[in-house]
Amino acid sequence: MADGPLHSPAQDTPVSDVTHAASDLAAALTRVQAYLRATQHRYVSEDRWWQGFARLFMELEAQLCNPIALEIAVDQLLVRQGSTCWSIQRSRMAL
Repeated sequence: MADGPLHSPAQDTPVSDVTHAASDLAAALTRVQAYLRATQHRYVSEDRWWQGFARLFMELEAQLCNPIALEIAVDQLLVRQGSTCWSIQRSRMAL
């Protein structure tokens, strides 16, 4: 079949691949939450904090098949704690 709006390779993805991707995303978010908790009461400059966060995010992003889902979820976590969205901060850092 030809790829198109009604048929795309994403529709042929086995359920096990989707489950694995969801599990990987959950593990990545657990690491982000651990980073947020670990750095919550430690004073470092904002620039240094974002540099550390950027390293973590890029490491996690490289391991995932759907990095957009990670970015959306991370933005939500950061906003809940009163921080700038990663998607905004990332563009400021010009990574």
